[in-house]
Amino acid sequence: MPAPTRLTPSSGDPIADQRYLRARDHAEAGDLTAAHELLRQAVERAPHFSSAWFLLGNVRDRLHDRPGAVAAYRKVLEVDRGHSHAIRPRIDLSGSRIPSPHSGRT
Repeated sequence: MPAPTRLTPSSGDPIADQRYLRARDHAEAGDLTAAHELLRQAVERAPHFSSAWFLLGNVRDRLHDRPGAVAAYRKVLEVDRGHSHAIRPRIDLSGSRIPSPHSGRT
């Protein structure tokens, strides 16, 4: 079985990367509103940036925005299918079921 891939550590866009890193710091400090805004900007600039989508899902979950969290986690699956093992439980815990990766649908 191949080793699972990691979330994208960089988007390739220095501005998106900087916003992601600042958002991570804000989230760790408990400033979820600032983190959310920076992450929203990061994924707008780099829609393929799975790490930013994943953190956005976490931040939205902590802000009690379950539909927003599920949407962000689904985006991780869309841009990086190798992470269904990590994302699926988060989506399930948020109260939204998604089909198995073997069903061919997301």
